[in-house]
Amino acid sequence: MKCSSHNQCRNVIQRLSLLLFAAAWLILLPACSKEEAMDAVEEDEMAVDSPPMEEVSETEIPATITIDGLWFRESLGAKGTRQLEIGEVVHVTGEEMADPSNPDRFYVPIRLSDGTEGWASVWFTIPNTTPGVLTHDAKIYSEAKLTKLTTNPALPAMTIVAVGMEEEVNGFVRISYSTAENYAKLDEYVKSEYVSRKTNDILAAQLYTLAMNSEEANQRDEFLKSAAEISDTVFRSAILEAEAASASEEASEMESVSGKAVIRETGVKAYLKPDVDSTVLMSFEVDEVVNIVGRTMAKHGETEDWWYLTDEDGWILGSDIDVDL
Repeated sequence: MKCSSHNQCRNVIQRLSLLLFAAAWLILLPACSKEEAMDAVEEDEMAVDSPPMEEVSETEIPATITIDGLWFRESLGAKGTRQLEIGEVVHVTGEEMADPSNPDRFYVPIRLSDGTEGWASVWFTIPNTTPGVLTHDAKIYSEAKLTKLTTNPALPAMTIVAVGMEEEVNGFVRISYSTAENYAKLDEYVKSEYVSRKTNDILAAQLYTLAMNSEEANQRDEFLKSAAEISDTVFRSAILEAEAASASEEASEMESVSGKAVIRETGVKAYLKPDVDSTVLMSFEVDEVVNIVGRTMAKHGETEDWWYLTDEDGWILGSDIDVDL
């Protein structure tokens, strides 16, 4: 790790000072509690359990943001002015430097896609990578070898990661990411077959992440609906599971009933929620018979109407069926 300087001797001294500081910090870190570490950083600087990153060359190189809401600073040491998204692509324009007012925080100069230049935390701005997303739960390896399986928990599907731009090795790709506790994890490996770099898959995962972090039900549902519309089929089960969990919260006032219903015409749809704007689960043919297990009153246009829950197909609008309870 080094700091910029036009004087060779000064550059060497600064480099040695930073290395000594980093070594001392890593030795003392285990003695600190997580709470103490979190209290010692600003709102955008989360605790890090990884070693310092490699130095960044002076030429522009692509980099991937690995944490949602990372603060972007217009100048070194300034307060954040905007937040970056997980999976966002930026370009590193120079060498990492320490915050003048706090030498244990390091930032890297970057250029955003709109041309704006500034600084971001070096721990979550990973150079020489492109964004990717896990298509399945993936085990973590310390090296690109089957014998180097770690004891770390597997990363869940739809986790957005930074993927190394170098070629695959033994069927593995290098990844960096942030944990659920916002710790930076650098240069680990997963099997390449579990990583997608498709734009739609990454966008679906970003929307899914926004939905999971949203405290407003309507906003969460909108994000999930958008994710379901653009995602590959590999993500559909995870998205539908999240939508179902959201729907179950709203169905708490559902009235339990038992009976059968006949579909009035071909094309009648069953929805994930009692709402024609929610995800369509399936369509029916005329005269099909379904089992009814519950009902609730919900808005349909400007009026309220009964919606009926089938035992396996979702919610059907009452005006689309003949019900026998």
